[in-house]
Amino acid sequence: MESPIYNDLVGNNNKWMIDTNLLIQKDERLSGAFTYDFYVQGVRKLIKQLAVNEQIGIIKIMPLDIKKEITSNLIYLNGHSSRAFHRYNYICDLIKNYSDLQNTKSKDLADSLYFKYLFRRFENESLLGRCKGKRSCLIKVNRTLELNQYFIINNHSFRGFTRKGLATSLDYPICYSFKEFTDEFVELDGSHRRSIAYYSGDRGIESLVVDFKELEYWIENSLSESDYFRFHWSTYKHIISTLDA
Repeated sequence: MESPIYNDLVGNNNKWMIDTNLLIQKDERLSGAFTYDFYVQGVRKLIKQLAVNEQIGIIKIMPLDIKKEITSNLIYLNGHSSRAFHRYNYICDLIKNYSDLQNTKSKDLADSLYFKYLFRRFENESLLGRCKGKRSCLIKVNRTLELNQYFIINNHSFRGFTRKGLATSLDYPICYSFKEFTDEFVELDGSHRRSIAYYSGDRGIESLVVDFKELEYWIENSLSESDYFRFHWSTYKHIISTLDA
């Protein structure tokens, strides 16, 4: 069901501009060539920029099944993230054992499985790098617990979390759908929100959904014919139309 805040989200269309040149590697863009992985990476960045800046997308409930195996080539080859699947057990452990924020100290959170999972990338850094990494991981762990607490208090909704009660596009996981080809969709981000909602028993989650056709319309009506994304769109569209959905 379309969210009533959608009309608010699309109300700022004339107040924001995007430089698409910043979303693609300069050498690739200037070469005039089409490389699928470069293009898809750029498309994902474009979708996120447009969605969070309230240019495209619609808020609606999307199916939630973290343990579901994705078999669609179309979904995988458009950048589906499996982070929720890999993070879920760690986030479950965090919520079970550390959800009492008032009585939980940083040293306690540093003992959590989720902190240790996140901190792995900093283990071989310098002392300064490890200190910065520890702080970064603690912020993420603590924010995950705050998200969980807010979700429970706010009737199983993340709406209003980012700006203290004011609903914005930043409150929702982002999905990239292909209604023309399949009911499956790409999860672009939002692994923490998905994990928390699934842990709480929800099997659907409010999401900011951008459909392939909506993105195509924006590209064709907002970008010049020479723009990288518009220039190569027909090639991209042809390729994904041949993928097994």
